[in-house]
Amino acid sequence: MSAPSAAGKLPWYRRLAARVVLTAILAGLVPMLLVGGALAWRLHDELVDQAIRTMQTRTTAIRNGIESVIGGYERQASLLAQTPEIQRFDRGEQMDALYQFLDLNPVMYSIFVYDASGTITNLAFRNRDHALDEFYLGRKLVGAKSPSLLAAQEAFLTAVRTGKTSFAAQIVTSSGADSLVMQVPIFDFATLRRVIGVLSCAINLDSPELIDIFKNYPLASGDVLLLCDRTGSLITSRGQHLPEGLTGIATETGSAFSDVPVDVTLELGGRPYLGVVTPMNALHGHLLAARPREEVLGPLMHLLGDLAILLSLGLVLAAGFGAALAFPLAGHLNRLFVGIREVGNGAVTHRLPIEGNDELAETCQAFNDMTATLEKHRLMDEIWRREWNGPGNGQNTP
Repeated sequence: MSAPSAAGKLPWYRRLAARVVLTAILAGLVPMLLVGGALAWRLHDELVDQAIRTMQTRTTAIRNGIESVIGGYERQASLLAQTPEIQRFDRGEQMDALYQFLDLNPVMYSIFVYDASGTITNLAFRNRDHALDEFYLGRKLVGAKSPSLLAAQEAFLTAVRTGKTSFAAQIVTSSGADSLVMQVPIFDFATLRRVIGVLSCAINLDSPELIDIFKNYPLASGDVLLLCDRTGSLITSRGQHLPEGLTGIATETGSAFSDVPVDVTLELGGRPYLGVVTPMNALHGHLLAARPREEVLGPLMHLLGDLAILLSLGLVLAAGFGAALAFPLAGHLNRLFVGIREVGNGAVTHRLPIEGNDELAETCQAFNDMTATLEKHRLMDEIWRREWNGPGNGQNTP
């Protein structure tokens, strides 16, 4: 253990006043940090959960609306496939029925008619253009090697095998418009059980019925909506701060494009977002709803700012109260230290001022009593010495 230094020579961290002030600061600061940290952590989780729930509700509502519209198209196309004009595979009768159907359903871009082997037997475009008839008629879908037709082949074979409507797992882009290919089975007229062909309907995804659901859903100022295919390539988007030239999204979660809603984090234009990716089964795509992270955590930032102000105020108050307690205490101890040094040097007449009625005042009083006793003993020693060395004590002085 090192020897104590002289008064006023101690480093600041060994001084009692500094220790008391630091203790007061820590006593006020630590509880506030613990409570504030716990509140901030809980608020962070609640804000993120609330934002995720809001976006899940939003994507689910949009998905249900879009799938309801597409389900209506599917029912109408199924009714068309059950009409005798379609089932008889008479090209003239089919053309009349197809054009009438396209006139009533402007969302449909075109309809191709396949027989059970996958050969195109008829086709109709909504604009009644026949320039491509010779090119398409007689071509086989099944067995085609083009990668762009693989999704349509799979949907065709599924419709023939199951007797149920199937959607191609790839969005088709034609004339600048994105279309969803729907394969509707055609049953024989007699039994309505054997699949004798397929109606391939191209549903325009830019149709007002679908776009209104997507475009008219209320959004906050920073929110974005992205409709993507199963690979993340962008079909359509909505939002005020989307970067120009956006063609798709890539998320930090490898399983973001799955069959269940997934929470994701992503960056758009260098801005971090929290979002939800919800599968759109009817479109074989995904719908992303996202909100900027700073907007999600905005209330938390305000809370942390308020906590910083409170911590600063608490720090000042703790330091003030600590100093008000420490410096008088240090002054009493310093005077006691000086008094002990004085007595050690022989000044037994030294007295300490007594202030207050606490333990330090009692200590000062005890010190004064001690020095008074020492002074009395010294006075008696001097008297005895004078008497002993005086002329009347019977001893000869040299």
